[in-house]
This record gives sequence, structure tokens and C-alpha cells, in this order.
Amino acid sequence: MKKWMEQLSPDEQNLLLEVLFNQRYALEIISSELADMESGQKQVDEARYRHLVKLYERIYNELSL
Repeated sequence: MKKWMEQLSPDEQNLLLEVLFNQRYALEIISSELADMESGQKQVDEARYRHLVKLYERIYNELSL
């Protein structure tokens, strides 16, 4: 995954993020990632999980304003 991200220009990365936020897909993607972690489909460390939970809450709160 990291290699793919490195192939995108900074403008392309920003455009992709903008679309994800504008369409509210960012929350869906994070929610799906968290569900996979909680069900054991993806193995990750606890710090990454907590970071994703905080990110989800932050985005959710910002979009709810």
C-alpha cells in the first residue's frame, strides 16, 4: 500500500483525500477497518487501533457540525 501512495503526486493525494471527505467515505473506510480489526480479520497493534478510533471520532465530530 505504501508503495502505491508514493506513486501519487502530492496534488493527487490531496485530491483523493478531498473526495473521500466530501463524499463522507473517510468515515466508512475507517469504520470498516476498525470492524476488520475487531473481528480479527486484520492483525494490528493496539496503538494503531486507538489512533484510528480517535481519528474516526474526530472526523465524525467535525462532519456533524
